[in-house]
Amino acid sequence: MRKILIILFCALFLCGSLRIAEAALVKTETTQALEWTPIAAQGVLETGTINVSGGYDTTLHIDCALTSTTAHTGTEIIVQIASEASVNDAWTDLARFIGPVGTAIKVDLGGDAIATATTLIVTNPTTNNLDLLGKFVYLKETSTIASSEIVYQTGCSLDAGDTITILNGLTHAQTAANSDFYTIDTATDEAVKSYAVTIPASASQARVIFNNNYDTTASTVDVRVRVTAMTGI
Repeated sequence: MRKILIILFCALFLCGSLRIAEAALVKTETTQALEWTPIAAQGVLETGTINVSGGYDTTLHIDCALTSTTAHTGTEIIVQIASEASVNDAWTDLARFIGPVGTAIKVDLGGDAIATATTLIVTNPTTNNLDLLGKFVYLKETSTIASSEIVYQTGCSLDAGDTITILNGLTHAQTAANSDFYTIDTATDEAVKSYAVTIPASASQARVIFNNNYDTTASTVDVRVRVTAMTGI
């Protein structure tokens, strides 16, 4: 009898192990809670309610970029979760932090660039202070803001070559007429910052508030919020 019980236990354990091995995590990507959106100086913007009830684990990906040459002491970013559905005063702070700080410079893209391009035309990049490498730079597309993107600069040809190099190819085509770089002329400060905030599994709703009143003489900013989630185990 004991041998039979041991055999049954082993069979059940093996069956359970095989089922676990066959199971696959289900994850969602490219959920855009807020596309790139401009905020005026002293402006406030809210994403609206983000439904996270279907996720075992959810992450908000928050981007904030300076879009003027006005000195900026930061945009306050407030991430909240709700304790009740559709109740305006039921929000609870999960995280509060300050976005990019500094005085940005604007540099024009010097020539049209196709999607996937890694070498971009910039007239006199050294003179125009786009020669500090190993930094994220915001490339704003002024006619179609959704085509704006964050790039990581890895090279500069100096003024003689009139080009800069980015780590990965452009996601969108960019034009000299409408595309501008925003960066900060120091070795480490960046005009664009990205933040990942994990939402507790117990939460069913979240939202992000961008408070550009934090600085009374604020720069304008562009912001974006995306969501990734694990929806199945």
